Order: sequence, then structure tokens, then C-alpha cells
Amino acid sequence: YRLRKLLPDGRYLTSFGTSGRIDGEVSGNDMTIDSSGKAYVLGSTCTTRHTAAGPKDSGWGSFVLLVGGSALTLDSGGKVYVTGSSTTIKLNADGSLATGFNSPAGYVTYYGDAFPAGDVDFRGIRVDASGNVYVVGAQTPSNTPSLWSVLKYTSAGTDAAKTVFLGSM
Repeated sequence: YRLRKLLPDGRYLTSFGTSGRIDGEVSGNDMTIDSSGKAYVLGSTCTTRHTAAGPKDSGWGSFVLLVGGSALTLDSGGKVYVTGSSTTIKLNADGSLATGFNSPAGYVTYYGDAFPAGDVDFRGIRVDASGNVYVVGAQTPSNTPSLWSVLKYTSAGTDAAKTVFLGSM
């Protein structure tokens, strides 16, 4: 990935990173910025945090995913939530795995009744003010229409609700 910081007038901030950019090691799939200007970048195999000035934040753990990540978000306490393939992961503000989420694992892998067979591709994730986690995903079993689902997990990572849709969203 290549990360650049823009000025309000649309020009690149040349003091950001090296020559106005940061080049990452993997492809970038999603990113978000926290209130202090730190950038969280989700690549195909890991999640990294960059300081407001651009360099990779050496004080934050780079969590390596076992599956391809597709979306990330932050909660109001600075925790990072990552989803992709069939897994949702919660990281603490320091980048370590939040072992209280689906305790003690720190992640939820979903192959449940909303997706009866085949690969699941979670594409979006959000956290509400109460800490509930919402994940949207799709599965396309062979020779059938897509199954879309919205899953809700409590702040502890337990199942709270599932809604399944058939066909295109």
C-alpha cells in the first residue's frame, strides 16, 4: 500500500513519511484515522498503525492475520476491530489481541447456520456506542444466489443476532 497525507487544499504533505508518502509491505484493503491522527492500515495479511507524522508506530503490535482482512474500525476506547474471510478479531489499543473477546480467543470464526456451506467473505464492520460489533458478509455457494448476512456480537464477542438475506444487496 501507499499512504499519503493531504493538506486541506488537496496537495500532498511533503513532510509526511519519506518524501510525502509511506510505502507498506502488503496490499492495503482498508484504513481509518483516530482522533490523534494515527492511521490504522489493514493489509491482506496484517494490521499496522502509523504515527501522525507517518512512520510505522513501533510501540504498537502489528497483528498478523491468519485470513485475508477486508475491513476495520475503531471503538471510542481505541480498540481495533478487523474482519475478513470468516473471522472477526478485536485488538487492544496497544495492538495486542483482546483475549476477553470470545474469551479467551480474542477472535470469532463464523461458519454457523447463516452460511451453510462454502467460503464466507465479511466485508464491513462497525461498533456501536455500547460496544456491540456488527459484521456484514456474503457467501456464494455454487449454483445458488448469494447469501448476505448481518451478524451482531456483544462487546464480549458472543452471538447476539443474525439476519440473512438471499440475493443481491
